[in-house]
Amino acid sequence: MKLSQPPRKDDRRFDDWAILLWRLVSAMPAANLAGFNTLPDHANDAAAAAGGVPVGALYRNGSAIMVRVS
Repeated sequence: MKLSQPPRKDDRRFDDWAILLWRLVSAMPAANLAGFNTLPDHANDAAAAAGGVPVGALYRNGSAIMVRVS
């Protein structure tokens, strides 16, 4: 299943998108998740944008996995 780019946070579909993302990630075998520790670490979307993370891509905020949405 392919996950589309997230809608804006103020769009009701964003919640549905986040739930789908959670289901996809939680269904992955642990071996597939090993690469998450190599994600770039940024405090927020603005910092991720400045660091070159494209919209819709994953980055970390400490131990939380984030998706750049703006």
